[in-house]
Amino acid sequence: MTTHVRYEHRHLDVACDLNAAELGARAAKWRQLRDSAGLGAARIDGGARLWLRREAAAAAGELARREAACCGFLDFELAPDGDRLRLDITSPAPHGGDVAASLAGLHAEPEPGMLLIGEVAGQTGLAPSTIRYYEELGLIEPCRRESGRRLFAEGTTRRLRAVAAAREAGFSLAEIGRLLGSQADGTGEWRSLVEAKIDSVEARVERLQAVARTLRDSLDCGCRAWDQCPAVVS
Repeated sequence: MTTHVRYEHRHLDVACDLNAAELGARAAKWRQLRDSAGLGAARIDGGARLWLRREAAAAAGELARREAACCGFLDFELAPDGDRLRLDITSPAPHGGDVAASLAGLHAEPEPGMLLIGEVAGQTGLAPSTIRYYEELGLIEPCRRESGRRLFAEGTTRRLRAVAAAREAGFSLAEIGRLLGSQADGTGEWRSLVEAKIDSVEARVERLQAVARTLRDSLDCGCRAWDQCPAVVS
């Protein structure tokens, strides 16, 4: 007798924090399950239903468990259905049902030149949560959403590297927004921002060089206590 398995959603945030490699491996597992044991699929309210051979119960149950642990907005129910298995994948979250349908094979892969958030994260080294935060700030934006998933143009990775370089230079996120916005609008504000930051960076370099000199002097001072060294406390 096949065990009835159910995992219920934990939140309504349609997001996946898997990196690009993990996303690819997980998608391959679902394709393998559908190819080896799939007996059909259909849309249902809030998601999709996938019919499977009964001998796939263990594999389907384990895959559902892993997906439920990763995607807390999804519900999974695996149950006998006559001489086959029924795997219902649903969600009460907006667009969650479309993600469920994609797991059942009812969703096309992103078109060439488009990247999922996990792929953008893998190429830039940024966490998906950081990428979503930058999106909230308007520093980047997805081309569109498809089945609840953000789809980004390949140029997004280049823009995020520019954001990282600006952060390294000491620009605030607000300043980065003005910097990128000025270039997009064709105004010259970005040049003034960069020139001002050059002055700030050079002043910071001078301060750090002075700190380095103080540290070297403290090594040559011969004081028994560092907090009594004239080079440090004078």
